[in-house]
Amino acid sequence: SRIVIIRHGDRFDYANPAFWRNSCKIAHQNVRDPPLSSLGERQAEETAAFIQEKIVSQWEKLDAILVSPFLRTIQTAQPLARRTGVPISIEEGITETHYAKNSLPSSDDRFAYFPEIDLHHESSYS
Repeated sequence: SRIVIIRHGDRFDYANPAFWRNSCKIAHQNVRDPPLSSLGERQAEETAAFIQEKIVSQWEKLDAILVSPFLRTIQTAQPLARRTGVPISIEEGITETHYAKNSLPSSDDRFAYFPEIDLHHESSYS
């Protein structure tokens, strides 16, 4: 088995901390679930291209793309899912220590914005 681990791209809140905190208060959004910054979006695209060219092309296929339920990880995986046709599986067991189960939108809720999400995947985290 081969496993490739990728950290998410640059976070919007790190690039714009005060704006992000204030906007989340106004919009009643989860301050801990920021999207990628524009740099992070470029990093995700470049990473997907690299993985497809240098890694996946050497293997027979890519079996799975597992991400935590955070928005930034889904956004980072989306370009790779689009390039390879492998769906994104949200796995709650590979998240940060402060994560509380069901504290973020569900796969069903995220699917409206990320149709690459595998709605049949069942997280092993209980």
